[in-house]
Amino acid sequence: MDSILLLAQDPDVQFADPSKFTYPDTITAVQAELAKALHTHVHVRVLVDPKSTAHQQRSFELALMKAGLRLPVPNISFVNVSHCDIWTRDTGPIWLRRAGGREPSRLMIKPHFTLWGYLVGDHVRGPWATCDVPNTVPDGLSTALGLPVESATDFVTEGGDKSFNGLGTVIMSREVERQRHPGLTDAQIEALAQKYLRVSHVVWTQDGVADDEQSYLGPLEGEGGRRVYTTIGTGGHVDECARFVGPYTVVVPQLTPQQAQHSALAATTARRLDANAALLSNQTDQSGRRLVVERMPYPEELYLTINASEGTYQLLAQLPELGLTPGSGSVEVIAAASYTNYVIANGLIVLPQYYKPGRPQRFADADAQAVATMRRLFPGYEVKGVNPEPVNFGGGGLNCISNNMPAA
Repeated sequence: MDSILLLAQDPDVQFADPSKFTYPDTITAVQAELAKALHTHVHVRVLVDPKSTAHQQRSFELALMKAGLRLPVPNISFVNVSHCDIWTRDTGPIWLRRAGGREPSRLMIKPHFTLWGYLVGDHVRGPWATCDVPNTVPDGLSTALGLPVESATDFVTEGGDKSFNGLGTVIMSREVERQRHPGLTDAQIEALAQKYLRVSHVVWTQDGVADDEQSYLGPLEGEGGRRVYTTIGTGGHVDECARFVGPYTVVVPQLTPQQAQHSALAATTARRLDANAALLSNQTDQSGRRLVVERMPYPEELYLTINASEGTYQLLAQLPELGLTPGSGSVEVIAAASYTNYVIANGLIVLPQYYKPGRPQRFADADAQAVATMRRLFPGYEVKGVNPEPVNFGGGGLNCISNNMPAA
């Protein structure tokens, strides 16, 4: 792998008040901890918006120093690319690497982006609706790095809904892809994937985890019957619930019976994950070999009350179905937390970890079990942990804020 791409953010833009977290307490602090974990294994390219290059770069450098690194940091560099958020997996390119000696060996695919499907059906009104539309990140990278980009205007999708085995098979969520392509059959969507992603075989999951539901669908029933909102959910990206960990092996989270009893939301997630595990175990890879499904823990539910001054509330207030007052009020939201939203790079796994002093022991137990699972599935890999909560409360995780650029 050549590098991991991150999108820098202005320090005054946060999904939730940093005082509600222990360190890492901001989006940039999470990114800096991720860069700290990665830079000894892979080059980290931090993309800064030309309109605020000095501001974003200095903020990121300060965060790196707070993380304990001394500037300049080997293997961390800055690249000017226009953008307006942090979700590099979805607003950045989907990378292809050509086998053999043909040039160029790397190609970026730029799918059509509809704000995670919120623009399909006019579910958002306000400034957020124009943030990443049209998406400029792949084009900016093409110019900055001198690499080709291919526009896939009829393929409406995001990188977070893709998991590749590198041999011709991709996992995608049927519910996500159908929502993005209204009127198309599964076969027609598969044809688009085969055309643009150069895969020969598509494996489907069904519904994603409940806390990744698109937010315009309204609140869910959380622990104790509380009314909770998802934090700008995608509708069920596979990086929250199903990832290839080998040529024909897929890891799917599994809630414990105790977790499934915590709330109606958790019970829904448990049923969906078990159904996806069964569905995947009855599908094959590109060679017809039956997939092997491994299970791993799922984090404990994390809730936060968000008020009108915080970023996630301001985004939710632009969804007309929710009827929230833009300038006042508060909502309770659930974090988009999942251990499958990890980053993999050159012999390293960076895994979400959620235990903090004062939290119940079950948080620490789930973290430890997730680490043990990844060490078993990736023997010889180093496993490092990062707490991603300030990012989780914006609707994604570590994989969502990173983008793997292949080696030439």
